[in-house]
Amino acid sequence: EWSFKGQPVKLIDTCGVIKGWNYPGSYTDFLEPGMGTRKAIRKSHVVILCIDAQRYRKMTYYSCPSLFEIKLGSFVVDEGKALVIAINKWDLINEDEQPKVREGI
Repeated sequence: EWSFKGQPVKLIDTCGVIKGWNYPGSYTDFLEPGMGTRKAIRKSHVVILCIDAQRYRKMTYYSCPSLFEIKLGSFVVDEGKALVIAINKWDLINEDEQPKVREGI
């Protein structure tokens, strides 16, 4: 925790909800109480949804952002919270590929 211009700031990391593995259950489970994501979103003012730019290259056109990321972003908006979409690992995308990846995401 720290402050910015006199306002307290607290970052809550949901620990990479879908970090490179396949969850055998329903992705909606992550939004259930006990997983912490729903509680963290409800307590927040601003939510930053990070999308891996490199993952886009390995996926089909319709899978990045993933359906789960879209549902998570929709939940944030439905809760009335500000949503910032951040593209992570952008520096690893070749400059000539960036326009295509940007359009796809």
